[in-house]
Amino acid sequence: MNERTNRKGSRLFWTTVIIVGLIVVLSAVAGLAFYFGLLPSPWLRAAPPEHSARYYPDDTLIYVWFTLNPTGGQREHMMDIWDRLEEYSAFRAWKDEIDDTIWRETGTDVESDLLSWLGPEISLGIIDFDIDSEELDGAMTVDVRDQNAAKDFLIDWLDYWEEETGADFDRNSNGDFNVWIDEQNGSAFALSDSLLVAATGERLLDRVLERVHGENDDTLYADKDFTTARAALP
Repeated sequence: MNERTNRKGSRLFWTTVIIVGLIVVLSAVAGLAFYFGLLPSPWLRAAPPEHSARYYPDDTLIYVWFTLNPTGGQREHMMDIWDRLEEYSAFRAWKDEIDDTIWRETGTDVESDLLSWLGPEISLGIIDFDIDSEELDGAMTVDVRDQNAAKDFLIDWLDYWEEETGADFDRNSNGDFNVWIDEQNGSAFALSDSLLVAATGERLLDRVLERVHGENDDTLYADKDFTTARAALP
């Protein structure tokens, strides 16, 4: 894989990361009652904190975990922050501008195309990064609560990238996951009824899915340094 190919794959991966990040912000800002106001809701019964660390290899450099279903009164504090921000016209205009930009650039409507399937937890892992070549190996997981809606979104998203970059995704399967691989550009996606996985390449995707399926115990969650760091947190 040459540098140009790796950068294309990284571009798709990071664009997906950014879009999902914006989804998180916009979903909170929009005051979605089904996330925060109607709890407890069955599909929001999240796994234990940092459960997704079980999906990443023990040599992962950076790990980020985010939940839309926080505990300990954090949900109420978040809602109070969003309500206060919504009082400012400049903030509302910024939110609308992001919505318009996503629609204009990708044809994706945040509320109908994304929030219909987005689950409560998102994670990101950077496994390797070369500063000199700007090449990286990374993966991301997103909880799914409606597989059909998630599949429709993913297919549209990959079609968009094929038109924009000349990517060519081959479809296969891995256990209970449907898998889409673009070997030329180093992009890989997998979808089950409960999880969406994105990775910078088929090899890394396979490593993550091994751990999702419980077929490899060498995980970040079991790493001594990681468990020590978690124990030190309040």
